[in-house]
Amino acid sequence: SMLREVFEPETQARFRWERWATLRGRRAHVFSYQVAQPQSKWRISYQKTLDIIPAYQGLVYVDRDSPAVVRLTLDAVGIPPSFPIQQAGTVLDYDFTDIAGGQYWLPLRAVVRMREGKRLAKNEVEFRLYRKFAAEAVVTFETPEPLPEEKTKEQPPK
Repeated sequence: SMLREVFEPETQARFRWERWATLRGRRAHVFSYQVAQPQSKWRISYQKTLDIIPAYQGLVYVDRDSPAVVRLTLDAVGIPPSFPIQQAGTVLDYDFTDIAGGQYWLPLRAVVRMREGKRLAKNEVEFRLYRKFAAEAVVTFETPEPLPEEKTKEQPPK
Protein backbone atom coordinates (compact mmCIF):
# COMPACT_ATOMS: atom_id res chain seq x y z
CA SER A 1 0.00 0.00 0.00
CA MET A 2 2.93 2.38 0.62
CA LEU A 3 4.14 1.91 -2.92
CA ARG A 4 0.66 2.44 -4.34
CA GLU A 5 0.08 5.63 -2.36
CA VAL A 6 3.34 7.21 -3.51
CA PHE A 7 2.49 6.58 -7.16
CA GLU A 8 -1.28 7.29 -7.08
CA PRO A 9 -2.11 10.35 -9.24
CA GLU A 10 -4.13 11.88 -6.35
CA THR A 11 -0.94 12.02 -4.25
CA GLN A 12 0.62 14.45 -6.75
CA ALA A 13 4.11 13.30 -5.73
CA ARG A 14 6.92 15.34 -7.26
CA PHE A 15 9.83 13.17 -8.43
CA ARG A 16 13.41 14.16 -9.19
CA TRP A 17 16.42 12.14 -10.36
CA GLU A 18 19.06 11.96 -7.59
CA ARG A 19 21.80 9.43 -8.35
CA TRP A 20 22.81 5.87 -9.13
CA ALA A 21 23.06 3.25 -6.38
CA THR A 22 23.92 -0.44 -6.03
CA LEU A 23 21.54 -2.44 -3.90
CA ARG A 24 21.88 -6.21 -3.39
CA GLY A 25 24.32 -6.34 -6.31
CA ARG A 26 21.99 -4.56 -8.77
CA ARG A 27 22.34 -1.05 -10.18
CA ALA A 28 19.38 1.18 -9.44
CA HIS A 29 18.13 4.62 -10.37
CA VAL A 30 17.43 6.68 -7.25
CA PHE A 31 14.67 9.28 -7.39
CA SER A 32 13.65 11.59 -4.58
CA TYR A 33 10.00 12.51 -4.13
CA GLN A 34 7.82 14.78 -2.03
CA VAL A 35 4.14 14.58 -1.12
CA ALA A 36 2.46 17.70 0.30
CA GLN A 37 0.35 17.38 3.45
CA PRO A 38 -3.04 18.03 1.76
CA GLN A 39 -2.46 15.04 -0.56
CA SER A 40 -0.95 12.76 2.11
CA LYS A 41 -2.77 9.67 3.37
CA TRP A 42 -0.03 8.65 5.81
CA ARG A 43 -1.47 8.63 9.31
CA ILE A 44 0.79 8.61 12.36
CA SER A 45 -0.95 7.61 15.60
CA TYR A 46 0.26 8.11 19.14
CA GLN A 47 -1.13 5.64 21.70
CA LYS A 48 -4.42 5.50 19.75
CA THR A 49 -5.37 8.91 21.14
CA LEU A 50 -3.67 11.43 18.82
CA ASP A 51 -3.36 11.31 15.03
CA ILE A 52 -1.68 13.46 12.41
CA ILE A 53 -1.37 13.21 8.65
CA PRO A 54 2.05 14.65 7.78
CA ALA A 55 3.63 15.59 4.49
CA TYR A 56 6.37 13.16 3.57
CA GLN A 57 9.37 12.69 1.34
CA GLY A 58 11.66 9.86 0.45
CA LEU A 59 13.60 7.93 -2.12
CA VAL A 60 12.53 5.39 -4.73
CA TYR A 61 15.16 2.92 -5.96
CA VAL A 62 14.25 1.49 -9.37
CA ASP A 63 16.15 -1.47 -10.82
CA ARG A 64 18.13 -0.39 -13.90
CA ASP A 65 17.30 -3.54 -15.89
CA SER A 66 13.59 -3.78 -15.09
CA PRO A 67 10.89 -1.32 -14.05
CA ALA A 68 10.79 -2.80 -10.54
CA VAL A 69 11.04 -0.75 -7.35
CA VAL A 70 13.71 -2.37 -5.13
CA ARG A 71 13.47 0.10 -2.21
CA LEU A 72 11.09 2.79 -1.03
CA THR A 73 11.75 5.19 1.85
CA LEU A 74 9.30 7.54 3.60
CA ASP A 75 10.16 10.28 6.07
CA ALA A 76 7.55 12.48 7.73
CA VAL A 77 7.95 16.22 7.14
CA GLY A 78 6.51 19.06 9.20
CA ILE A 79 5.35 17.15 12.27
CA PRO A 80 3.91 19.78 14.66
CA PRO A 81 6.15 20.44 17.70
CA SER A 82 3.17 19.74 19.99
CA PHE A 83 2.83 16.16 18.65
CA PRO A 84 4.60 13.59 20.88
CA ILE A 85 6.36 11.85 17.95
CA GLN A 86 8.98 14.15 16.44
CA GLN A 87 10.36 11.85 13.71
CA ALA A 88 8.91 8.94 11.73
CA GLY A 89 10.35 7.03 8.82
CA THR A 90 10.14 3.74 6.96
CA VAL A 91 12.44 1.82 4.61
CA LEU A 92 10.80 -0.96 2.59
CA ASP A 93 12.87 -3.34 0.42
CA TYR A 94 11.53 -5.59 -2.35
CA ASP A 95 13.10 -8.57 -4.11
CA PHE A 96 12.26 -11.72 -6.03
CA THR A 97 11.05 -14.56 -3.82
CA ASP A 98 10.58 -18.17 -4.81
CA ILE A 99 7.11 -19.52 -4.08
CA ALA A 100 6.37 -23.06 -5.24
CA GLY A 101 8.90 -22.79 -8.07
CA GLY A 102 7.70 -19.37 -9.31
CA GLN A 103 9.49 -16.04 -8.88
CA TYR A 104 7.40 -13.21 -7.38
CA TRP A 105 8.35 -9.58 -6.61
CA LEU A 106 7.42 -9.15 -2.93
CA PRO A 107 8.41 -7.22 0.20
CA LEU A 108 11.71 -8.44 1.61
CA ARG A 109 12.26 -6.28 4.71
CA ALA A 110 10.81 -3.20 6.39
CA VAL A 111 12.34 -0.96 9.04
CA VAL A 112 10.18 1.63 10.85
CA ARG A 113 11.84 4.24 13.06
CA MET A 114 10.16 6.77 15.34
CA ARG A 115 11.40 9.25 17.90
CA GLU A 116 9.46 10.50 20.90
CA GLY A 117 11.58 12.95 22.88
CA LYS A 118 14.85 11.13 23.69
CA ARG A 119 13.25 7.73 23.11
CA LEU A 120 13.93 6.02 19.79
CA ALA A 121 11.88 3.08 18.56
CA LYS A 122 12.88 0.76 15.74
CA ASN A 123 10.75 -2.04 14.35
CA GLU A 124 12.33 -4.45 11.87
CA VAL A 125 10.20 -6.88 9.90
CA GLU A 126 11.54 -9.58 7.59
CA PHE A 127 9.18 -11.14 5.10
CA ARG A 128 10.23 -14.77 4.73
CA LEU A 129 8.87 -18.25 4.40
CA TYR A 130 6.29 -17.31 1.81
CA ARG A 131 4.10 -20.30 0.94
CA LYS A 132 1.58 -21.15 -1.73
CA PHE A 133 -1.71 -22.47 -0.44
CA ALA A 134 -4.20 -23.97 -2.83
CA ALA A 135 -7.39 -25.96 -2.72
CA GLU A 136 -9.50 -27.68 -5.31
CA ALA A 137 -13.22 -28.24 -5.16
CA VAL A 138 -15.74 -29.86 -7.45
CA VAL A 139 -19.38 -28.83 -7.53
CA THR A 140 -21.82 -31.40 -8.87
CA PHE A 141 -25.55 -31.21 -9.23
CA GLU A 142 -26.26 -34.91 -9.12
CA THR A 143 -28.65 -35.92 -6.34
CA PRO A 144 -27.85 -39.29 -4.77
CA GLU A 145 -30.53 -41.78 -3.86
CA PRO A 146 -32.06 -41.18 -0.40
CA LEU A 147 -30.74 -43.19 2.51
CA PRO A 148 -32.62 -46.42 3.07
CA GLU A 149 -34.82 -46.41 6.20
CA GLU A 150 -32.77 -49.17 7.87
CA LYS A 151 -29.66 -46.92 7.88
CA THR A 152 -31.26 -44.47 10.32
CA LYS A 153 -33.76 -46.67 12.15
CA GLU A 154 -33.01 -47.87 15.69
CA GLN A 155 -32.36 -51.58 15.84
CA PRO A 156 -33.82 -53.83 18.58
CA PRO A 157 -31.25 -55.11 21.14
CA LYS A 158 -29.69 -58.46 20.31
